Amino acid sequence: MATLDNSSLNNSTKSEPSPGLPLPVQFIYLFLFGLVVLLAVCGNSIVIWIVLAHRRMRTPTNYFLVNLAYADVLNAIFNISFNGYYMVAQVPWPFGNLMCKLVQAVSHVSIAANVLTYVAISLDRYFAIIHPLRTKLTHKQTIMILCGIWILSLLVSSPAIRSFSYVKHACKIDDIKSHDKFPQQLYFVLVSVYKSIPDWSGTPYVYLTSYFFAMSNSMYNPFLYCCMNNRFRNGFRSVFRFCPCVSWSPEFSSQTHASCRSFSDPTALNVVYSSQRKRRTTSSTNTPQTTMSELSMNFARHHRQNL
Repeated sequence: MATLDNSSLNNSTKSEPSPGLPLPVQFIYLFLFGLVVLLAVCGNSIVIWIVLAHRRMRTPTNYFLVNLAYADVLNAIFNISFNGYYMVAQVPWPFGNLMCKLVQAVSHVSIAANVLTYVAISLDRYFAIIHPLRTKLTHKQTIMILCGIWILSLLVSSPAIRSFSYVKHACKIDDIKSHDKFPQQLYFVLVSVYKSIPDWSGTPYVYLTSYFFAMSNSMYNPFLYCCMNNRFRNGFRSVFRFCPCVSWSPEFSSQTHASCRSFSDPTALNVVYSSQRKRRTTSSTNTPQTTMSELSMNFARHHRQNL
């Protein structure tokens, strides 16, 4: 059986510095990462506004969506922007040691919060379908669950956050001791066996493309909400109502303004929906009355004809 020692690992992983990506390729990847950051920050910020500024949207499920949007915004600002530039430029970390720790910490916590929020949404929908008569989550319970998600995210991410305090040593393969961390160094074992992997020119492209598709998850949710939910769709139309290609009705504007005033005037929103409820009640009560009057007239006419 072949043995693997420190010298063989160090010698097999030493290589000449990478010349870097061509400048046009760097511009393409930077444009793609910038587009993801722009769409993720703007789209998720609109989602947060739609839920918090409209009383009818403040449901436990939508609060989970707000938490998901907040985690995506943090991931886009700290992870995609800083790490994206760092990986595309292929230069030593240019933002300082403090930003290195902060960016990596926020990135790990936001991703963990994103995943745990998906778990909470799945459990909430599961109980809503399997136990429809069960008492729904209250706002207080929802806030407690959201706080628990962020606390658990910090605990789950703490080992990774602590490891970045040794980023200078982690970047030096010469300092790695294979006999101490052999189970964690599967990547370097693979590289030592297949020595042609570091020499393949397509490795940076594969890694950056995979990273792009993984991080682009932060910008998809607002599009899904807009396509699948009518209230979110109306909210997005209200935001982009000045665009000529967006159809927008003033009726939704009055409801939006009334709901926004509900923070200072709680009766403003009730006036709008009470008037709508009265119209629906009037239309529903008038219909059977009209039908009964027509029946009575027809019966009287038929009775006179028989006489």
